[in-house]
Amino acid sequence: MKVSYIAINAKYIHTNSAVRILHQLSCRSYDSIFFEFTIKDNINYIIQKILDNNPDIVGFSCYLWNIEIVVKICKLIKTIKPDIKIILGGPEVSYDTRNFIKFDFIDYVISGDGEVTILELLSCIKDNKIVNISSVATKNNLSAKPKYIESFMEVPSIIDLYSEDDIKNKIIYLETSRGCPFNCSYCLSSVESNKLRYLPLEEVFSQIDYFINKNARNIKFLDRTSNSNEERFLKIIQYIERKNCNQVFQFEVAADILSNKMVDYLSNIVKKGIIRLEIGIQSTNDLSNKSVNRISNIPKLFDKIRTIQRGNRVTIHVDLIAGLPHEDINSFIKSFNETFYLYCAEFQLGFLKLLRGTPIKLEAYVHEYEFSFSPPYEIISNKYLTKNDLLRIKHCEEALEKFWNSFRAQKTLRKVIESKKINPFIFFEKLGEKILKDARYQENDFYVILNDYLLSLKINEVDLLKEEYLKRYKIRPIRFWGTEIIKPSILKKEIQKMNLIPNKYLQNAFVTSIKRGYLIITYINNNPELLKLVDNKFINI
Repeated sequence: MKVSYIAINAKYIHTNSAVRILHQLSCRSYDSIFFEFTIKDNINYIIQKILDNNPDIVGFSCYLWNIEIVVKICKLIKTIKPDIKIILGGPEVSYDTRNFIKFDFIDYVISGDGEVTILELLSCIKDNKIVNISSVATKNNLSAKPKYIESFMEVPSIIDLYSEDDIKNKIIYLETSRGCPFNCSYCLSSVESNKLRYLPLEEVFSQIDYFINKNARNIKFLDRTSNSNEERFLKIIQYIERKNCNQVFQFEVAADILSNKMVDYLSNIVKKGIIRLEIGIQSTNDLSNKSVNRISNIPKLFDKIRTIQRGNRVTIHVDLIAGLPHEDINSFIKSFNETFYLYCAEFQLGFLKLLRGTPIKLEAYVHEYEFSFSPPYEIISNKYLTKNDLLRIKHCEEALEKFWNSFRAQKTLRKVIESKKINPFIFFEKLGEKILKDARYQENDFYVILNDYLLSLKINEVDLLKEEYLKRYKIRPIRFWGTEIIKPSILKKEIQKMNLIPNKYLQNAFVTSIKRGYLIITYINNNPELLKLVDNKFINI
């Protein structure tokens, strides 16, 4: 019996652990294979690749971002090959099996962790037995009760199932624990098993070794709360340090429960540049947090983030959610500004999604939520935020993504907001409006928009913008600031007269004037170097 497992990822750089795990389990008894595609791939191409393998069973890994495509593909596969059995599994289908098993082209829906169910289901199909498994929805049993692994002994190692292309060009996901100690009502962790199950450290270290030796670029831990066991978390980080590697390892943590000892370690001891922490703040409104069962000491949380930030050893990514209960536009602006003032390397502004099965969706009427009935089920309004309020927040998010999270102008933005005492939310909101009206997408266009916006506020930071712009390039860029008052050739001659830089640099250099000096970017041996000459003295930047 031939079994194909299908992952349709959001982006090319992503990899899917689930289809690898299921294949690893199935291949011992069945002719099993897995395929990975992206949501941007042509549907006909995906279907052809699946059918070329002539499968008897096709299983799809279903998520928020791919479910609509998966449903379309399943329908077409059944139209072409009616005898193929189709199985759905994954977080998007686990907690509303009735909604998916109703389709005549879906045969089975697995609820919960697929690895505890898949072999029993495949055995029933192979032997043509009636499927009577509590964690599987069928045409005769529309509801299924999720089943979860008891320990990682049930999860096979999948490290040898990553291709050379996966390792070099994609994000590698390591799963070293399941379960979450928290029960935030907007998160699927609140309906999944919160029993914490850990992969033995020896196996964690073995996987880290494997991917370091294979020169993986980015390694992300899938654990919901990596510091749920702080001693274990510290051992993992210390092991990574001892490897003296150059990879970046990302962990999702609850920063407010970090001990002072751990904060000190992350601030003053850990090797610089190898650890990235993802920290959920969600809101600084205590009532909003409590309403979604999120207990967080915001002052303590912020204090620990600032302390780690000052150490400049760890990259911090923070999250905020727009649309939580009891947070109106003024409260959200306060949450946004307080979070922005942390000046973390990345600040993701997300919008509440009312996911299938979560408590907040089941109680949506209490807060008068209006939300999209199609994925990603995002908030449209509630009793606290109007549609216009959400639109304002969307404008803010647009500018935040284009200029802060893209690292296009972080220095400029921080300087402007700090020195001019500007309201960050209002600043980004108005800038976002300009981006969406302009609709230009070339790199230099973003700098034109930002520079024009700053000038409209009577703020001139074009020199600092030039620095940030030029640092992004490995080849000679377009001048976003337009024509120089003094021609670049004349600027080069002026610098030559000073005898401060060898002519071989100037021959291939890009030169522009700034206040009391020049910016010079050289391109020798495809190794760009940005020099700053102010008052006839070089400044390292």
